[in-house]
Order: sequence, then structure tokens, then C-alpha cells
Amino acid sequence: MMVENMVKKVISHYCGGDVSKVEVDCFLFDDLAFDSLDHIECIMKLEEELKVAFLDSDIDEIKTVQDVIDFVYRRKEVHDE
Repeated sequence: MMVENMVKKVISHYCGGDVSKVEVDCFLFDDLAFDSLDHIECIMKLEEELKVAFLDSDIDEIKTVQDVIDFVYRRKEVHDE
């Protein structure tokens, strides 16, 4: 749950600061009004905060808040082994 909360907190910073409107099924661009710059800056902040690395191909696949959470869990599992 900590990862989910951290992801939501970081994402909320890029969509007005209201964590309560960041749900796992929200689309970053459609629901949270991200633009391309928000998307890249958010990914960079997540990398810094959660100590994970996103590849360019990963970034293209991330469309929802849940996509971000799932990606972080997958990357952490790879690094923890």
C-alpha cells in the first residue's frame, strides 16, 4: 500500500495537488489532464522517490495510475532479487 500512496501523492502534484481525485483507474491524460511535460516530469519524480528506472518503452505503456503502480511493483521485484 505504501507504493500506491506514494504514486498517488507524486501524481497529485502534477494535477493540482488533490490526492483524493487520484484513483487507480484514472487515466493520466484524460482524467487527470496531464500533458506530455507533466507525464515526463512525473515519471522522473517517481524514479527519484521510489528508486526505480523507467525505460522509454515503459513510459509509452503507462496510461493509468494503476499502470504506474503495477510497473513500480514489477521493477522493485526485479531489483529485490
